[in-house]
Amino acid sequence: MIKKLLATAVTILFVGGTQAKSLNYFDAASVRIQAAKVLHQAGLLSTEEAQGLNWGVGEYHAIDIELEGMGNIGTGEKSVTKDVPAQEAFWYVNDMNVMGQAQKSEALMRRSDGKVLKLIVNGEEQDPDQGGGEVEIIEQYQTTVTVPAGTFDCFYIKAKITDDSGKEQIAELWVNPADVNLDGMLKIRMETQFGGLLMILREFGKK
Repeated sequence: MIKKLLATAVTILFVGGTQAKSLNYFDAASVRIQAAKVLHQAGLLSTEEAQGLNWGVGEYHAIDIELEGMGNIGTGEKSVTKDVPAQEAFWYVNDMNVMGQAQKSEALMRRSDGKVLKLIVNGEEQDPDQGGGEVEIIEQYQTTVTVPAGTFDCFYIKAKITDDSGKEQIAELWVNPADVNLDGMLKIRMETQFGGLLMILREFGKK
């Protein structure tokens, strides 16, 4: 189950990552497609072990967004807002505000495998399957991390993601799906043209 949740942690993080697109930090839509490859290459994903997502309506993460050298540049919240039994799916919503620029992404996710069936960003429907590229795992191990939400044992994964145009980006993930709800994400650091962009878990729970 932990391996399945780890795969989902990466996948869903990038579904919600489009909040930074207007600042040219990260093309999250294309990286989402590579998320499963990251975990597979890290040896943390086996399709035979997929057990589906049991995230409940009202579960949420509140996050702080920082840019190294500048400090806090925004905040965000990820949450499950509605169950859709007819499609065996749920709506996973990310509301972000980065340097005064608000963005909302809504993903209809299938519970059985985490596949995004529909993606809406700022009210406009997007292709949930766009993008491509390759993923290379650079480093992975178990460690401990302290974030505003607390101190946790976690999995650390560092990967290089190369998109179809040849552009490379480094992503670092700290994940604990056992003690943290939803995707279990505690912290992410991404290399951008402006420096290191951090998304850090401030609070989690259920409303």
